[in-house]
Amino acid sequence: MFSVVTKYQYASKIFGNPQPFTTAIGSADISSIRLLNGAKGVGISVSENLSIVIIDWTELTQLARPILAPVQ
Repeated sequence: MFSVVTKYQYASKIFGNPQPFTTAIGSADISSIRLLNGAKGVGISVSENLSIVIIDWTELTQLARPILAPVQ
């Protein structure tokens, strides 16, 4: 099992240059927030250059910036 730090590092690693994709799917809200933070950590603008699709949702996603909205 990955730790929180390891998941953040993995998310940062997959968002290399050049950016290999424009959309990432998070299976849970916490995974989506880690994707968001990993992308932002390497300078990728979420909303402008990357879309994050969330399948599961809790109020935790409302704390992220930009706010993450789930697929319904």
